[in-house]
Parts: sequence; structure tokens; C-alpha cells
Amino acid sequence: MLKISVLMLFYIFFFKAHAEETTFKDEMSKVKIGGRLQAILAQDNVNEAQDFYLRRTRLNLEYKPWEGHTFIYDIRNDGANEADDGEQAFNIGDAYWKIDIDNSFINNIKLFRAKVDVSYSQTSSSKNLFNPQRAEVSEHASDFVVSNRRAVNAQINGNIGSLAYQVVLSDGVDSRDLSGLNGNKIAKVNYQKLTYGTKLRYFFIGDAKENKSQDTFYGERDTFSLGFGYFANDKINVTNSNNATALQEFSFNRKLSNVELSYAYQNFRLLAEYFELSGDLIDLQATSTINILGKSGGYYTQVEYTIGKWAPYIIYESFDKDKEANDAVQTVTTIGLNFYQKNESARFGIAHKKTKNGKNIGDNTIKSLYAYAMLNF
Repeated sequence: MLKISVLMLFYIFFFKAHAEETTFKDEMSKVKIGGRLQAILAQDNVNEAQDFYLRRTRLNLEYKPWEGHTFIYDIRNDGANEADDGEQAFNIGDAYWKIDIDNSFINNIKLFRAKVDVSYSQTSSSKNLFNPQRAEVSEHASDFVVSNRRAVNAQINGNIGSLAYQVVLSDGVDSRDLSGLNGNKIAKVNYQKLTYGTKLRYFFIGDAKENKSQDTFYGERDTFSLGFGYFANDKINVTNSNNATALQEFSFNRKLSNVELSYAYQNFRLLAEYFELSGDLIDLQATSTINILGKSGGYYTQVEYTIGKWAPYIIYESFDKDKEANDAVQTVTTIGLNFYQKNESARFGIAHKKTKNGKNIGDNTIKSLYAYAMLNF
């Protein structure tokens, strides 16, 4: 009897342990772990300053606990050792739950920290950018109505035939992103309404259901789409403590409109976007909301042509930071060359960037030359 009991215990332990190991392996098979490193070595002409820093440092996790449900999460330490910023700190980037619906017109629902499609280039993953640095007007749009375009939100993504769409209800802006043209910042967002909006993208060539947004397709995809986005926040109340004479508390609303063109055919790639921004902060030392607020906007166009693994490109940007001022336009021209060794997994490049600021926003010209490595694994 003792021998039988021992054998039973052995079999129970063996099969239980094996079952737990199998379950663990099954669970681990549902997890993907990856990372991203993007390094920049730069020099500018103004101070003859040199900088070597990590533009992006990230750990990415993907988990599929059951069919039709995916959790995406990443932590990041972006801008590490850039200028005087030191080691920075780890922050949450994406943190969302994607629920596949896949009916006739709804593809999925995303909850929490997923990207809001305020800009094609901002929606594109950084691993697929022409250059590690996005256009200035696009960067401004990314925080204009939704903090870092991924404040906690709920969104529906789908398509009706060749028309892709996103509908969003989101948390709004962050006081750290609210500053005037002279650099003065809002002290605090006291309260605000939710941001709402939609992006429509029509595909003449390409798959509207997949709705792939990438700056570069590495010469491997043909696509042609036009898009229009509108996002708004109807009330943002803030505390402004820049000086005693400035308006100390006020409310305002914001609207963002975006038009985009995306075209890729064989080795040629063209991406262009235009932005209209209403409710921008101009002068936080003013005594009335009329003088504090204004309109801004601009556009960028970028073109590349792939030749094997090589891809020369050019980017032109125009950002009018105050449409009522005589000269508050910033223009940026970037000429670069990418080497797509393993496409998004391993690529290297060099670029020359010339930034010209109008009389009301610095009246200067800055030139920089930088090399970069972009690794995704």
C-alpha cells in the first residue's frame, strides 16, 4: 500500500508539475518582449555645441491573454542625456487594451493610453520615421488637445469600404505643455472638459481596414490616401502666475484641424500634412484672453527615394506660431540619407537641419549636423 501511495504521489506531482510548466509555457508564448534604442550624435553651429544622447529608450510588452484581446504596454526614458537633461526618468508610454470587434464597420476598440490620430506622422511608430525628429508643427499638434496624443482615452477604429475612421473621447491637455511664445508657462490646469474628435482617411490605394500609418515603407508598399481630422476641447481653465499684472485665471477652448496626403509607389514616398490650431497661447503676460490667445498652424512635406538599402530624403517645414503677428514663422529644411540595413530593425542615417526663426520668434538661424542609429528589437 505504501508503494502504491508513493507511486500515486509521484504521478500526481509529476503530472501537476508538467501541467503547470505547460501552462507557464502557454502563457509565455502569448507575451512579446521588445525594445527600442535611438541614438543621436549632433553638433550645432550657434554654440559649436556637441551632444550625444538617446532620443528614445524603451521596453515594449505585448500580451494576448485570450483571443481577440491584446494588452500593449511600454516604459520609456526618452531624451536621456540630451543637453542638460541627464538620465531623465522612466515614464509610461502606450498602455492600452485593444478589443477586436471585426464586424462590418468596427475593427477594434482601444481603451486607455493609445495614440489619438491627431497627425499621420505622430501616429506612425517612431521606428518607421524618416528621421528620429518629427516636424515641429506636428510635435506642437501632438500636445495641443491631447497630452502627448495618448492621454487616457477611449477610441473606436474601423472602416466603411475604403474609408478608415477613428472616433475618440479623451482626457485633455497637461500644464507642462502649455506655454506662450516667450517660454512662459501655465502654472496649473484647474479643470477641463474631455477632448473629442475624429480622423477620416480614404484609401485610393491600400487597405483601409489595416489603415497602416508609417512615415517610410522602405520602398516595399504602394499606398495613396487622403485624410482629415478634427479634434476639440470646449473648456480648459488654467491658473496663470507669470506676473502680477497678467490675467491670473482664465478659460479657453481649443480646436485642431488636420489634412494629410500619403503616397507611396515603388521606391518613391511622399508624406505631407497641414494643421490649423485655434486657441494657442501667445502672450501669457497679457491682461485679457483676447491678447493671450491666438491662432497658429503650418505644414510639412517630406520625400524619400529608396535605392536598394539607401534612401536620400528631404523635409521642408513651415510653422506660423502666431498668425496675427507680422513674422512669427519658423521654417525648417532637413536633408538626409538613411541606410536601411534591416528596415525597422536596424537603420542608420545622417542629416543636416537648418532652422530659420522669424523676427518675432528669435530672428535667428540654427544649423545642425547629426548622425543617428535607430534600433528596434
